[in-house]
Amino acid sequence: MTLNDLTVNFSSIDRKKLLSDWEWLIGSDKLPVLISAIGDVFIQSLNDNVVYHLSVATGSLREVAKSTEEFRALLQSRHFVENEFAPKIVNGMRESGVLLEKEQVYSFKILPCLGGYFSLDNLQATNVEVHFSIAGQIYNQLEDLPTGATIDSIKLNLEGRRPWWRFW
Repeated sequence: MTLNDLTVNFSSIDRKKLLSDWEWLIGSDKLPVLISAIGDVFIQSLNDNVVYHLSVATGSLREVAKSTEEFRALLQSRHFVENEFAPKIVNGMRESGVLLEKEQVYSFKILPCLGGYFSLDNLQATNVEVHFSIAGQIYNQLEDLPTGATIDSIKLNLEGRRPWWRFW
């Protein structure tokens, strides 16, 4: 399995808008540089070129490289690729017949923060824009809740967005 098998081409998507629902966490000075098939994204700061990993599974951001060159070197590391791109999960989804189409990622049906499991049964192919928008809005609403809090409802802002059920 190659890195191309583990990533998603998003060249036709507006990079500035793609992560707008995550600005509460990442700020407005970062752009996506690489999206994994498992729905995480590597973003780079426009100010200092530091590369970060945004995990949609955990709703967290962490620094992975101080520069583009350091990030490229990490992409050559088998250990890094296995940990960050989950080839076993991607392969499992493919073997179960769930293949990604253009601009899709494997996304949680139910996010782990809402009680979803880290299992192949809880993953589906989803449009990349829908994936990041919904997850970003959910994590933003949950940010200040204490652990174990009861969640009665979640509100999604779909104003000005392409309807989630339309992928054209």
